[in-house]
Amino acid sequence: MPEIQHIIFDTLYGDSRGMATLAALARTAHCFQEVALDRLWHTQTSLVPLVRCFPPTVVSEEAGEYGVQVMNFVSEPKPEDWTRVKFYAPRIKAIRSDVSFEMDPLWDGELAEEACIILQKSKGSAPLLPNLHSFEWTQRVSQWTKYCRTPAIASFPLMLNPQVSSMDVVVNHLEEGGPAEAIAAALRKFGNEFRQLRSINFVCPPCGPVEEAVLDLAYRHPQLKSFKCSRSRSMTVEAITHLSTLQALQEVSIVADRETTLSVVKVAKSRAYCFFSALRSLVLQTESLELCKEWLDIVRTPSVNNLTFIVEQSLTAKDFAEFLTLLVERGGLEHLRFVCKTPCPRDSPGYSIIPTALAPLLQLNLVTLQLEPGMPIDIDNSFVERMARAWPRLQTLELNAEWRRYPERTPLVTIPGLLPLTDHCPHMTSLAITFNPNLFPFQGHFAAGDRPAGGHSFSLDKPFRLGVGATVIAFNDYGFRLATVLSDFCPGLVTLDNAWARAEDEIGEDLDLEEPEINENWQQVHKYAKELARVRRQERLYMY
Repeated sequence: MPEIQHIIFDTLYGDSRGMATLAALARTAHCFQEVALDRLWHTQTSLVPLVRCFPPTVVSEEAGEYGVQVMNFVSEPKPEDWTRVKFYAPRIKAIRSDVSFEMDPLWDGELAEEACIILQKSKGSAPLLPNLHSFEWTQRVSQWTKYCRTPAIASFPLMLNPQVSSMDVVVNHLEEGGPAEAIAAALRKFGNEFRQLRSINFVCPPCGPVEEAVLDLAYRHPQLKSFKCSRSRSMTVEAITHLSTLQALQEVSIVADRETTLSVVKVAKSRAYCFFSALRSLVLQTESLELCKEWLDIVRTPSVNNLTFIVEQSLTAKDFAEFLTLLVERGGLEHLRFVCKTPCPRDSPGYSIIPTALAPLLQLNLVTLQLEPGMPIDIDNSFVERMARAWPRLQTLELNAEWRRYPERTPLVTIPGLLPLTDHCPHMTSLAITFNPNLFPFQGHFAAGDRPAGGHSFSLDKPFRLGVGATVIAFNDYGFRLATVLSDFCPGLVTLDNAWARAEDEIGEDLDLEEPEINENWQQVHKYAKELARVRRQERLYMY
């Protein structure tokens, strides 16, 4: 029965050798072939595997920058060259990045810009991926990663197929003119032809045509459940009120200045029905903390459990503490992210967050906490343990992960102080905090040849992201030992980055430039810790 085979093959796919097993089953018996191929092709990371299905006389592969294989067409494919492609293309339901431990960004290569243009022209009016439901199209640049896959702009229209219901797009660099207009035109064409979108997540640099094209999708797709779009200027009152009337909308991002906010408040209070009636998640970008409070006053939907606030103006520690108390009084909050874009003045009193300011949050049952308040967060080991005990469902804890100021005094949080998180928060997959990297507490374990963390560790089965904020280290032999400790209590480690590597905006005068020596030291720790974590995983899989 195909249904039972799908269940079995889905389970096999999750195994470390699942893909090889399914490929073998597809060759073993005809009754296995269709289901096995459907599972193998269901999710791809790019179009490269599909393009490899063209005859070798049509495509070529050459080593590009950083060793990545770049695919291109030798000539435009003829109709008979599409036979294998059309056999596999309908099986692709999603194109998304692979976050597994084994994924190497160099593994499947990339398509040349010319290849995407030829592919678009050669396929004619028929969709390339007729059954694609979900895609991720991302341009990312990492300070510590010499190579990062950047899809060709011409590949974007190839993603917009008739059945697409979910799109996640991140564009880091977008030139005005040709590239921006190409993306905007593709979005407008898609919006005019289809009406089935359920989720839009679009992040891009300031670009009017693209921003308006994305917003236009919200007008043309009334069944939207999620609408998140970065914007360089405030949304109109009409756009916000339209979004508030969408009955299925559960996630939304809003950019509103003071004038827009006050106008929206008047509209919301004049209505007899609930503003954003089905909302669960709100991302709000506005000018000040006071305007955030205005929005909290009108968005009273009981189902809201995920809040993100991005404010432009700086705030004091007292203001921030009062705001957190207000959030706790609402109740039901599980995910909280707060970002202040303006750093506090240097050497000024009243701009340091202490445990008593964060203590009200302990009343919640948080899953995600990400705080970038634009000022130092001074907590100690005892408060880290209190957080660990209060939030057993915690998955993400990031405190000043992007705060680009070196600490004026030694942080009170130490590596042993982080270990309670491994005991009380078994689901954690992301931790970012500035800490004291002193390894003296581990000297006894090193001398005895024991595991440095003494058996405390996060999950072995999930990729783990570790952020070190503005932590200062020296390398030499000390850095290798630090990598040993970090890999021991984070055996799933796949990325390790500091505040400068995480942040994408420009460094202002009120922030510190990164010290090249410290940056190089962390790069070395990252390299060693990632490889040691791989060894830890293999070691523990063998033992258990």
